[in-house]
Amino acid sequence: MLGVVTRRDMAQWALQPPTKEAQALASIARKAVTAFPDEPLRIVVNRMAETGRTVLPVVSREDPRRLVGLIALRDLLKARVRHIEEERRRERILPISLVVPRWLRSIPSIPASGRLPPPSQSDPVEPESR
Repeated sequence: MLGVVTRRDMAQWALQPPTKEAQALASIARKAVTAFPDEPLRIVVNRMAETGRTVLPVVSREDPRRLVGLIALRDLLKARVRHIEEERRRERILPISLVVPRWLRSIPSIPASGRLPPPSQSDPVEPESR
């Protein structure tokens, strides 16, 4: 994988006192931290957390030199917020008036909950017809 040199690395390298042997730029290069298009976001987030980076280049798995795009922590947070909102919408509690049909709610002897109260002792019991 190709090495990455940041501006900060270049500035620090340039400020070092010259040595007898010329210091190679490769000595300050680090291994590139990338993501692939088919990776789960969970893995990309973990890689960001491990390296402390907030933006990763997305490269093709077949050709690691081909840049497909960039993924930023901001993008991952937007996706997480959208997921949380979808979960809240799915889990919201519906009022009983939306669950029990209107015609059933209009019958006074059946409560809106759909549960009948236990029969009291004063209610006359009708004999079964034979």
